[in-house]
Amino acid sequence: MQRSTSSRLAVSVLAVFSLLCSTLLIKGIINQVPTGAWAPAGTMALPRSGAATVALQDGRLLITGGGTAGSCPGGSGASAEIFDASGNFSAAACMSFARSKHTATVLQDGRVVVVGGVGGGGTAIDSAEIYDPVANTWTVTGSLKAARSGHTASLLVDGTVLIAGGDNAGVAQNSLEVFDPTAGAFTTATGALSSPRESHAGAVLQDGRVLIVGGYCS
Repeated sequence: MQRSTSSRLAVSVLAVFSLLCSTLLIKGIINQVPTGAWAPAGTMALPRSGAATVALQDGRLLITGGGTAGSCPGGSGASAEIFDASGNFSAAACMSFARSKHTATVLQDGRVVVVGGVGGGGTAIDSAEIYDPVANTWTVTGSLKAARSGHTASLLVDGTVLIAGGDNAGVAQNSLEVFDPTAGAFTTATGALSSPRESHAGAVLQDGRVLIVGGYCS
């Protein structure tokens, strides 16, 4: 049975944002499953580092932030792009704030919440905004209780998003926050990570618990 274009995209691995010999590469590459062969996947409009990528519900990929050039009012790091099933990149609406080392999470209704990161001033920021892929618009939502970058954001089974750890002013954090997309607000979660960490990874297990692994502790 022949796979649909969107299915092939869904099982592909998009590799972008490579840094080699201090030169930002802007070529995307797709791993063609199951052959294991790599093929070019178009070129991003901007070189990026510290960007965040998520798969939208329609199969496209949204790439946010980390830009080093561009004309977005919020700065070069406020740009966003879409990668589609035809293998092309196209510009998405600019975010309200420049950011890198942030998180992007697809909500249950298909929108995407982008949280925190390093802002245009080079320090962690507390802002968050939501992307509507149908309207191609961004809307600023409530702010984090504490600015952070290099954190994780995990979609929980109840539709809220768990924000864990991260860096603030060079200090790793152990605090947790929960974003409620209905209220558009963050609240401080009960408890904390067993140890401060940033640049770690997080994954939601089948039973709804969240696994946090690795990272830096300062």
